[in-house]
Amino acid sequence: MIDADLLLYRVLLLHQLLKLDYLAEAERRGWPNRGLGNRRNNRNTLSFLGRAPAAQAIERLLGGLGHALKDRGVGDRYRLLRRLYTISPSVHELWFFDSHFRLRVDNIIQGRLGLKTLLTAHASGNHRLGKAVLTYVAKNAILLENQYRGRGIRGLLEVEPERNALERSAQLIRRYQGRRPGDQEGLLRSGLIEEVLATAHGLLRDAGYAPITLGNLATKDRWLFYAPCAINEGPLFIPGGQLLPSMLADSLDRVSSRDALGQHLIVWDYLSEDSSLAASGQMAAWRLRIRELLASSGKGDKAGLEL
Repeated sequence: MIDADLLLYRVLLLHQLLKLDYLAEAERRGWPNRGLGNRRNNRNTLSFLGRAPAAQAIERLLGGLGHALKDRGVGDRYRLLRRLYTISPSVHELWFFDSHFRLRVDNIIQGRLGLKTLLTAHASGNHRLGKAVLTYVAKNAILLENQYRGRGIRGLLEVEPERNALERSAQLIRRYQGRRPGDQEGLLRSGLIEEVLATAHGLLRDAGYAPITLGNLATKDRWLFYAPCAINEGPLFIPGGQLLPSMLADSLDRVSSRDALGQHLIVWDYLSEDSSLAASGQMAAWRLRIRELLASSGKGDKAGLEL
């Protein structure tokens, strides 16, 4: 029987190794700002991900995860997807929370494939577009829950689903366009986050939760390539102690600040470093530690460790 939590732990470690490999290549190739920052480096990051050995190992592990959960219910699938998206990009979004606090609400309500597009697809009978929107909404709802669970927000599958989710979608669009909260506290006080999650839950329930599958949300293209900023901005992290991804996700459900995040993770915020990354000695120390953890995780089962 495949241990999904062990596979996720390896994905977490390989994702950190991927960051180190990226930083080394960026410095070697002379990419802008040594590869740091997404404004000038996302294209380089995606090109790197397409050929990196660690990325290929992650892709194999994602296939194993899909096999492990292919016959499981929506609750199990959703919990695993939350854990995967905690690894990337949720830790990144929690670490840089001030610049991300409204991103997921924005995406769901008025993003390129958000609720506004869903209403257009429904009115025109474009079922293919409607399916794409539901996948987009599901992904952003997972990330919204990951962002705000530590601030007392109920989860996507915990909130009561809206009975008429399409009508509520139209109401949310009008409300958000007319009175968009300008800060974190205003967003929390508005009740908008749980309204968005309840609406997303209603849409997903009406679709039989079809978008919530690993084949839909946990592939190389839809997860690994999804947020290059988590690679070129970081941070690099490993769980403190022996935290597996399930325990990490549960721990982060109580996190509401960067300081609190640092209590559960050992973090290197390389975006804030001034010195040369390759010469700092930090990279070598992190690489050694990650490879030690990978080796110890592979005793008796080498799945996904062929680099």
